[in-house]
Amino acid sequence: MPEPKRPMNIRQHAEDAAQRICGGLGLSPSTEELAGIADTIEKAIVVNVLEARNRCAGVAMKQSAKEHDLAHQISQKIRRANEVLVANLSSLR
Repeated sequence: MPEPKRPMNIRQHAEDAAQRICGGLGLSPSTEELAGIADTIEKAIVVNVLEARNRCAGVAMKQSAKEHDLAHQISQKIRRANEVLVANLSSLR
């Protein structure tokens, strides 16, 4: 039985997408150009994840008063995770 695939991190997904895009277009970018394409894809993925998290937090905040405290805690955790993610992205530059 084959081993299950290990989950890829965002960077690996971005690099895979960059290679597939370039291959599909018949392009042969340099290593630096391919890394730049992967950087752009990675940043787009992160921005979309952050937007989705913010939408989810907004929906959670609109729940009843009893659930409002839990929604607030979730929102704070999401905000902290966003700050870490942005700091990591900033270090890519």
